[in-house]
Amino acid sequence: MKRNHRVYACLKWLLPAVLCLTACRREATEATPDLRFTRVYDNGLAGGSYDPLDVRQTADSGYLMLGALNDWDVYLMKADKSGNFQWEAKLGEPYVNALPNLFSIGNDHYFFCMDGITLGTYLMKIDEAGQTARPVKSFPEASYPLAVSATPEGGFLLQYYHREERSTGLVKIGSDYNVVWKNKYGVKQDVEQPIVAHLTRIGDRLPFQTGISADGYYLNGFANYTFSMVFVNPGNGDQTGVLNGFRDQGAISAALHLADNQFALARYSFGENHLHPKEPLSPRGVGSVGDLKENPFPEIIPNGRVILRRMPINGQDAVLYAAQSKSRQIILYAFGARTNDLLGKHYLGYGNPYDIAGFTATGDGGLAVLGKTYVAGRFPRLCLFKLSPEDLNAFVKPKQAE
Repeated sequence: MKRNHRVYACLKWLLPAVLCLTACRREATEATPDLRFTRVYDNGLAGGSYDPLDVRQTADSGYLMLGALNDWDVYLMKADKSGNFQWEAKLGEPYVNALPNLFSIGNDHYFFCMDGITLGTYLMKIDEAGQTARPVKSFPEASYPLAVSATPEGGFLLQYYHREERSTGLVKIGSDYNVVWKNKYGVKQDVEQPIVAHLTRIGDRLPFQTGISADGYYLNGFANYTFSMVFVNPGNGDQTGVLNGFRDQGAISAALHLADNQFALARYSFGENHLHPKEPLSPRGVGSVGDLKENPFPEIIPNGRVILRRMPINGQDAVLYAAQSKSRQIILYAFGARTNDLLGKHYLGYGNPYDIAGFTATGDGGLAVLGKTYVAGRFPRLCLFKLSPEDLNAFVKPKQAE
């Protein structure tokens, strides 16, 4: 599948990306283009708007990117190890509304999306050779899929919304892709409108999430009267505890289990963003996000998307936060996973607005960061930043000798 593409790239990733509609195709030339680069992809799929979702490195050291095209369609793109475009694909109906997570199992890559006709869910496997993706399994009972994560056993946790029963659902899927159990959690108000607005990208993007805790699972979604973090039994999905939000004014925006009952969290509260790199939560109690201590980070945009990963950086066990700053740059914060200290921060993007979509550690010890920018200030496009190991280490303080 051949299409016209223009790739705007800078000679060095620290310099501004120069975007001009009248410019011809440009490609970066540097001594080690696979270690450090910036790419902005001005693609040829009929003037669409692109919303990136996640990125993973492939077996050939290239980059596989998942996104949405024109708000709804599933979009895939592959670049080589230097970030040069290789191929792209738009999946037609019924495959729409990809969830913002790519999963790697061996050399294969998977994602979940919605059936645009039945509103159920598909597990999709990416076919790099065929430059497309094909369904592996359908889950028709899981309507309006909202979030998914991997389990330690090689399966998945899938969150969805049951519109007829007004309930949030959670499905545990085994490594054989069969349903292990499913459970539902009542919602005391009609939330279909904000969910549809979330799925179709005509309203606020809500921080739906699933994940593991010390001795169970959790979901971040609608429950009772508000957007809450619900803890459940790993054996059957029965609710064991909850951290209630405050309507649309306060909720957890990202969570990552660290150890025991310790979590790294991000939350929004009345327009402010708070980061909690090490916070104790009780999976068997009832609490409120308003009870969490104040730790505002005013440079993050209000209610912005926050992404969390844990990884070693410069000899430190670090929790890496990624968000969009009020100056419309991507900002990375590194905290000590054990010490709770801010180890450093780093900005990506200059001259144009940039927003975070996802990031992943790379095989060379660096980092690949997927984001969204705007060509000529109004055409949403994918961008990819590759940081070398030296770049990544430069903004994280080295571990001090004891």
